[in-house]
Amino acid sequence: MKRLVVCDDASHTTNCIFTTNIYSNGLNQHLQVESWGHDSIRIRLSPDAIIQTPYYQALLPEKPIVDAEVCQQPNRNTFINGNIKFTISNDSESWLIERESDRLILIKAQSTTFLPYDYPVSVYSPLYSLYILSLNYTHAQNGYLYGLGQHHYAHNLTLAYHNFHLPFVFSSTAPKNGDITIPWYIHTSGFGFLWNHPGYGSFDVQNDKEIIWTANAAHQLDIWITTIPKVKIISASFYPILMKNYVDVVGHPNPLPHFASGFWHSKNRYRTQKELLEVAKGYYDRKIPVSIIVIDYFHWSVFGDWKFNSTCWPDIPQMINELKSYGMRLMVSVWPHVAENSENLMIMNTTGLLTHDSKGNTLATTGPINNLSFYIPDQFNPATRQYIWNKIKTNYYAYDIKIYWLDADEPEHTRPGLQWWRDQHDDEIAMVWAREHQKTFWDGLREVKEEEIIMLTRQAWIEIVHK
Repeated sequence: MKRLVVCDDASHTTNCIFTTNIYSNGLNQHLQVESWGHDSIRIRLSPDAIIQTPYYQALLPEKPIVDAEVCQQPNRNTFINGNIKFTISNDSESWLIERESDRLILIKAQSTTFLPYDYPVSVYSPLYSLYILSLNYTHAQNGYLYGLGQHHYAHNLTLAYHNFHLPFVFSSTAPKNGDITIPWYIHTSGFGFLWNHPGYGSFDVQNDKEIIWTANAAHQLDIWITTIPKVKIISASFYPILMKNYVDVVGHPNPLPHFASGFWHSKNRYRTQKELLEVAKGYYDRKIPVSIIVIDYFHWSVFGDWKFNSTCWPDIPQMINELKSYGMRLMVSVWPHVAENSENLMIMNTTGLLTHDSKGNTLATTGPINNLSFYIPDQFNPATRQYIWNKIKTNYYAYDIKIYWLDADEPEHTRPGLQWWRDQHDDEIAMVWAREHQKTFWDGLREVKEEEIIMLTRQAWIEIVHK
């Protein structure tokens, strides 16, 4: 049965939801299509009875509300929100997404498959069924894709289909220095597509127009599609419209604080307080204004202590006061890794704050560094985030150091396939780790009533952390 559920309120706005039960590939599946912002829809398809809204999703929990009159169901197979139309076939085996104004088929789904996921034997019970998910669809019109993140082979950001021959494999690009996977793209025919899955998987283009997404572990298909309004024509001006629709559903970043809009200075690397202050004074004496000066890695005592090495940095208050007299603010690098000789390792290990394996044992990184074992915090655990922030607050923030360079927060040297975070396997949630790490600092700074917050980070996942 297919139906449209309309929940109207006094402001004459509405949430529109189209639902149906279908049988495909030997599975009973539940389909839910919703208005999700202007000229946009969210599609979720699940072999389970309940549609999930997981905490790690890219979309904000509060979806933008649309005017009631733009939401329609002209027949039992069709759902319209503004200028975007979803149609499912009578046999429920295929569906397509079309733009109303010019009847252009944006996406034609060929198949969606759910295969059994071989959940690793562990002491944890999955909260719900997981599947190996694959979505295969075509674009009706030739064009270019813009997006998909930032990668070493940067030319793929704006590559024509017929040259896009390299598989886009999340498991090798997401948790890696210099590769940031953001599974969102804009097509030059005037629409945007978001793959709302943060686990390992892949993206590939075949035969110029055929797109294949896979997720190694997912409980449902979850995608979001947006297009231009009816009054617009296809031109360069549609990009800001699509990007506004996008940030409306994933979150708007805060404006850049004025203090951060000047010249930043960094080098690899300042070894001592004396060296840093000599350079800072040199800029000041030459009347070169510096907004932020950066102390990069290895200023600490031990990985995971999250504090200055007192031998090389003997008088932090004096250093901060001198930098302030030059009109400079200080940013420090923070790495998440915890070395086996860190003063914090024992308590973090015994209280379950570190990445663990399927048996609940603490899991070391891929190999020793300088003959020391390293461990990665479980940033999905709120207790971990609070513990780390308390250290940052004591050893940095207390000295009026409020700007942080979150380096190596993929996190680097992980062990894909073996890691568990807060009782969930990394196959399902790996790319969200960086966002949860950033949340440590955002929540901490908000807790102490800071308003002008800025962080530099080497990795990212979709959705603004300040929920």
